[in-house]
Amino acid sequence: MIPHLPPEVDLQCAFRQVPVWHQKWEIFEGIFTPGRNPVSDLLDGVGLPKDLRGMRVLDVGAFNCCFSFECERRGAGEVIAFDLQDPRELGFFVLRDLLDSRRVRFEQGCVYNLDRQMLGEFDIVLFLGVLYHLRYPLLAFDQLRKITRGTLYVETLVIDNRFLEGGKDFQALSDYHPALTTVPLWQFYKEGGGCPETR
Repeated sequence: MIPHLPPEVDLQCAFRQVPVWHQKWEIFEGIFTPGRNPVSDLLDGVGLPKDLRGMRVLDVGAFNCCFSFECERRGAGEVIAFDLQDPRELGFFVLRDLLDSRRVRFEQGCVYNLDRQMLGEFDIVLFLGVLYHLRYPLLAFDQLRKITRGTLYVETLVIDNRFLEGGKDFQALSDYHPALTTVPLWQFYKEGGGCPETR
């Protein structure tokens, strides 16, 4: 259930406290945070269940934390919003207070340092819009695997059929060569490649 806007809430004042809004989320009925990336579309796209009752959720790279609060709305028993940045700059406390949230908390840290002894294990781990920012993506997956006891949801930008040429128009890969549409865009070769440590 999406709550109605309480009459005493000044949303414009609250939204101005956050320097950057990236996520667009229906915080109150018919009212959205001022970001451009729709939370509901992305969660539908990855297939996140509507019912998370009793589940323990970790939102890695939470940024504005809208995914975290949506998981609480879907019934999660506990949600940890996890990000490198200061929660005040991301809007965590603004949203927590607006929603009177009781089950979402913020932990500041890096995906490479996820620790099961400190955080425990999770039924659901969200890793949305983070992978393409990482220098060491395989290390991140190693760490995520250690704390995931249920399902890990990964979303990232890929160039699967087309790419921006010169920042203007989308160009089909097949226009360059038909074989490009069948080549994996990201592969891990455990051995070879000329690096002694991989042999």
